[in-house]
Amino acid sequence: MKLRGKRHSILTRFTVVTVVALALAFFISFILLHFYNVWCLRNDGNSLVDYAKTRLESSLDEIDYDQCFSSSTSSSYQDLRIAMRDVCDQCSAENLYLYTVDENHTKRTYLFTVTTNTETDKWISDVRGLGSVSTEPFSDLELQALEGKDPKEPENVDTDFGYDLSFYRRVELPDNHGYAILGLDYDLDLVDTIVNENTLAFAVPMVVAVFGIAGIEILLLRLYIIKPIRGVSASMRTFAQEGKAPEEPLVPKNNDEIGEIVTSFNQMTTDIEHYVAHIEEMTEERVAATTELQVAQRIQQSLVPSISHEEGFSYDAFAFARTARAVGGDFYALTPLDDGKLLIIVADVSGKGISAALYMSMCLTLIHSKLQDCKDPALTLNEANDKIEANNTENMFVTVIAGIFDPVTGVFTYANGGHLPPLLTNGNYLNPDPGIALGLFEDAGIVNETVALKPGEGLLLYTDGAIEANNSDKQFFGEERLAKAIGGSISAEEAVRTAVDAVDGFVGDTEQFDDLTLLALFAKGDETQCWNADLAPELASFQMISEHLRELDVSKANLSRITLACDEAFANVANYANATSVTVSATRSNDLLVIRLSDDGMPFDPLSNEPAEREFEDLEFGGMGIKFIKESCDEVSYEYAEGHNVLTMSFNL
Repeated sequence: MKLRGKRHSILTRFTVVTVVALALAFFISFILLHFYNVWCLRNDGNSLVDYAKTRLESSLDEIDYDQCFSSSTSSSYQDLRIAMRDVCDQCSAENLYLYTVDENHTKRTYLFTVTTNTETDKWISDVRGLGSVSTEPFSDLELQALEGKDPKEPENVDTDFGYDLSFYRRVELPDNHGYAILGLDYDLDLVDTIVNENTLAFAVPMVVAVFGIAGIEILLLRLYIIKPIRGVSASMRTFAQEGKAPEEPLVPKNNDEIGEIVTSFNQMTTDIEHYVAHIEEMTEERVAATTELQVAQRIQQSLVPSISHEEGFSYDAFAFARTARAVGGDFYALTPLDDGKLLIIVADVSGKGISAALYMSMCLTLIHSKLQDCKDPALTLNEANDKIEANNTENMFVTVIAGIFDPVTGVFTYANGGHLPPLLTNGNYLNPDPGIALGLFEDAGIVNETVALKPGEGLLLYTDGAIEANNSDKQFFGEERLAKAIGGSISAEEAVRTAVDAVDGFVGDTEQFDDLTLLALFAKGDETQCWNADLAPELASFQMISEHLRELDVSKANLSRITLACDEAFANVANYANATSVTVSATRSNDLLVIRLSDDGMPFDPLSNEPAEREFEDLEFGGMGIKFIKESCDEVSYEYAEGHNVLTMSFNL
């Protein structure tokens, strides 16, 4: 069927969306950066006025107050002004001045005023010199300073000297002469110039880098996805118009999902030509139906084999799939990744038959490819949902669970898109965020969930063909029978085959009405080498961690550095995180020990700022702790996930 309307290129849409998103992100970042620089300058102003106050009080303590302020021509007075001018210059301020306030708060009497502008210094000295009086109304910030409250916010002041940003502090005068107010002014035009220059100095390189990266991504998208798909599309049109395969079959350039599509297309065209050669021996309707089903079944079996078994470091996984018809809508993926982790997908497409199989192949390719690249299940399903929903003309949908299993930590990180909850082999069902099926609505809001498997523990992922299988009495097999069936299983294959046998025994001779897919994942290893505990965020709780570490069969040197790193990390959480709980886990495999601390305190990345190259004794306390951790661990990493700070420390024993 020919599509109506103007054809829109995927690359064009992607480019437009990318450019708009980057432009919007840059605009927001520019505004936020501008306000951040303003905040920094104001914060620096408070520090500088405090510095000026300290220097002034120190200078006043060293002079005879009455003699100094008896005449503006006295040597001590001139020395004081010179010293304060140096302070004003060090603070990069425009003016620095000191004045007293009468009891009724109606009059200022200036003691001195200095400026960094030598051309206007004499004029300002005359206007705001010793004994000069001003009756301008006092601002709230001046009154706060007079009361000793040290206002943190500056004041925008429009005076005869210019448009300034002013900071105030109260200064105690020596010899019981009371108090005065110290003022420090910054030229607002200069402040704005500095803020804008700092903002642009960061923003311009960022824009160049971001748009450069986006351009490279668009180029790679065109080269590795759009161009091969266009080649397949052109061959399909030729095949549809001429009724025969291209003279030169398509050659897959990469061993990826696009390459699988090309290979499947080549095989499909070959198979169809083979069956068309025998069309005279059977009716046209039967040939078309048989050809379609057989080709689709082979394609589906190449994507989703009926049985798959994967074993790796600390895990054992087994999957089984059986369609109710020649082709079906259930699919799974069980793929070891280059970093030793295991990619897992189990899904169920609405409907059955050819339409479900086609929809299944699209969803599997989309989800599998994205999850391999980003390894973020929630991000993968949310992006897949947006793409599926945007082109869902048949109003189909798919429920899916996708995740990544880390064999080192035993943690399975997964996201649920409206699928049935995972079942632990101890008979308990997990209760993740249910999410929504992909293809129904925009902005699915799917989130990541985690479950930690100890050695010997496992979980089962399944489709509704298991729990909704019914017997001749129209009874459902149900969740309770499924949990009971896999109880006591000690391997992934045993759990799956036991569940399949239980379903088949319950159904009996009743025709299977829905596809059946089950996938089991088991953690392997010696349980004595794994340990975890939920502890109170108190220093006394570290005793439990220390006792467990002493039980490890490691050298004294290794035990010392491991204990030191854990002590520093746990103390940091207990003292500063404001956490309500801390989860500590330790996993050992051969000569690798991985210790993970997870707390629900304030987000804080201790590794985000690299300390300057300083001597040990010059480091602050927090810097010493981070330095201890980094030097003690062979590898250390931080992430903030699901409202928790997670610090992972690895030690080679």
